[in-house]
Amino acid sequence: MAYYLIRAPPDAGLPPEHHNRLSNEEFEPPRPFGPALTVALRGTRFDAETGDAVWEKENYCRPPLAQEHDVLLDDFDAIRVKQVSRGDGWKEIKLLPSLWTHSHPS
Repeated sequence: MAYYLIRAPPDAGLPPEHHNRLSNEEFEPPRPFGPALTVALRGTRFDAETGDAVWEKENYCRPPLAQEHDVLLDDFDAIRVKQVSRGDGWKEIKLLPSLWTHSHPS
């Protein structure tokens, strides 16, 4: 298993819609990546400097995010990944505000 710091600009209007999908646990069912994706997306931060949503994700496939790709492409563009050690991605972004409470511009 590998861990990645994911960066991607969110689509306009994403936070409210995506937060509702997370609350309804819509990302849970796809196995094996659904539960890990749900945990990662709940912790997503917003980097105002770059306009990116940022999160750490554990991943089991090559290339990274191969299974999650279709799910993520619905809501994020230009997804970039950087391999990190477990927890280091979260440490790197811990001071950024939550994407879900940030007032994301349309």
